[in-house]
Amino acid sequence: MDAGEVVGHHPAVPLVRIALTGHAPTARLAAPLTAELARHGMPLRLVTGEQGAYLRDLTDPGSELAHARADMTLCVLDAGAVFDELAAPWDVADAELACARLTGRLRAVAAAHTEHGPGTLVLNTLPLLRTHTHQLLDERRRTQLSALWRDFNAVLLRLASAHPGLTAVDLDPLVAETGPARDTGPAAAGAPFSDALFAAYAREIGHLLRARTGHPCKRT
Repeated sequence: MDAGEVVGHHPAVPLVRIALTGHAPTARLAAPLTAELARHGMPLRLVTGEQGAYLRDLTDPGSELAHARADMTLCVLDAGAVFDELAAPWDVADAELACARLTGRLRAVAAAHTEHGPGTLVLNTLPLLRTHTHQLLDERRRTQLSALWRDFNAVLLRLASAHPGLTAVDLDPLVAETGPARDTGPAAAGAPFSDALFAAYAREIGHLLRARTGHPCKRT
C-alpha cells in the first residue's frame, strides 16, 4: 500500500513529503527512509531530483523539487562532491580550492532556501575515505588533507546552524557506530554510503521529522 492509500484509509495519519537530491546516486536511501518513517507512523511521499543536479534542484524556484513543497528536503553529499572535480594527480591545495567552491555552492543553496524554500533543508557532513587520503604520497600531506577536511565540515555545520530553515546531520558519529562509510564490491558501485550508514542516516531523519512536527521521538 502506497502513502496515498494509507492516508485514504487513515485520514488522521500525517503524510510526509520529502524531496531528495544529492551529488551521487541516492536510490539505496529510499527503502530505509520509507521503513523508518513508517515506524514513526508517517507514510512517505518521496520526490527525487536528477543525480548530480542538487545545485539546480535547490536554487531554481522552478525546479521539480521546489514545486514539490516538501516538508523536508535532503541534500545528500559525499566526498565525491569535492574530489570528482579534481584531475589526477592533485595536491592538498587543489582539494582546498574544491572545498571552497563547494562551500560557495552550499551558501547559495542556503540563501535560496531561506528566500523561497519550504520546510527544512538537511545537509550532512562528508566522510573522508582512505581512498582519498592515500592518493597523496606522503604522510605530511595526508595529515594536511585531514585537517582541511575537518575545517570544511566545521564550516558546513556552522552554515546550517546559522540558517533557521537548515539543519545538518553529522555523519562522523554514525560512521563510528556503523563501520566503513562505503560498502565494497560491485553491488555497491556508485552508492555514496554503505547500506548501514544509509540506515543510520534514515533514523536521524525520522527523529528530525518527529521533532520538527512536534511529536516525541521514538529513539532506538
